[in-house]
Amino acid sequence: MESSVETHLKTLRDTLSPDELQCLASRLLIEQGRDLDDFCPVPSPTVSGENDEDRARIEFFVEHKHRSLLKLAPPAPATKYIPRWFRGMDTHYNRVTDFQTFPKELKIRQNSTVKQCPAIIDFLRTGYVLPLWCDYSITFRKDGTFSWQTPNEEFALLSHPRKQYETMPNEGFKAEVKFVSPWYCRTSPGYSIRVLPCYYHFDHLWAAMPGIVHSDQHHTTHINALFQMEEGQIILPRGTPMAYIVPFRRERYDLDIHEASAEDVDLIDEYQAVARRFISGSNGYQNVPGHFS
Repeated sequence: MESSVETHLKTLRDTLSPDELQCLASRLLIEQGRDLDDFCPVPSPTVSGENDEDRARIEFFVEHKHRSLLKLAPPAPATKYIPRWFRGMDTHYNRVTDFQTFPKELKIRQNSTVKQCPAIIDFLRTGYVLPLWCDYSITFRKDGTFSWQTPNEEFALLSHPRKQYETMPNEGFKAEVKFVSPWYCRTSPGYSIRVLPCYYHFDHLWAAMPGIVHSDQHHTTHINALFQMEEGQIILPRGTPMAYIVPFRRERYDLDIHEASAEDVDLIDEYQAVARRFISGSNGYQNVPGHFS
C-alpha cells in the first residue's frame, strides 16, 4: 500500500515536466541551505512544431593543437560557476522568533537573503562561462606597460594603443589587457553573443569589458579586460571565470511608452494583490499567476 508521500510524488511526476521537477528539487535544496551542482535549468525558447534540427545552436571549438583544453578548461553552462560565497550563503538571515507572527509566505519573503533573489539567480544561471585556458602571471609598471608569462607562449597577452581609450572615463582602471583566446564560438544564423563580466565573482582588481559579437559571422572569443593595478604582479590560474557568453537572437522591437490603460491598471492591481503571497523562494515573481511576461 502506497504512503501519502509516495502518492504525492507520483502525482508530481505525472503533472510536472522534467525541467519543472528539477526546478522543484533545486528549490527545496536552496531552502535548506544546501549546495547545488546545478540550479533550475533555463529552458530554451521553443516554437510549436520545432524539432531538434530547428533549435538554435551554440558551439565552442579549438584547433587540434589545443584539444587538451576540451578536458582541462572547456566553456561550461553558467550553473557550473556559481560563486562560492553564493553557494555558502544562508537563504534566510533571521531564523529565530522575530517573524513568527507573520503568515508563512510573508515571513519567507521578508526574511530571505539575496540567495532567494530571482534576478540574481537567473543572472548566475544564464548562458555559459569562458574559463581561463592557462595560468597567467602579469606584472604591471607605473608607465602603463606590462609583461607576462604563461606555460605556452601561443596564449599571448596584447594591449590596444592607449590613444584608443584614453578619453574613456574608466577612472581606477590603469591598464587594458587583451587575452588572446584559443576558443572559437559559432551560433545559429541570426544569433549573437553578449560578452559580460562575471560581476558577482567580485574580483575587484580587474573586469572583462562587456560587448556584443555577431558570432554567426565572427567566431573569436578574445577577452579585453581592464585592470586596476598600477604597479605589481597578479597571477590568474587556469579555470578562472573570465566572462559570461550569453547567446541571443537579433531582432527588432516596437517601442511603446504610454500611460497605463484600464487593462494595464487591472493587471497591476491583480499583481499587487497576489504578489505578497507568491513572491518568495528561488523563482520569486515567476510564481505570481498572470505575472508580467
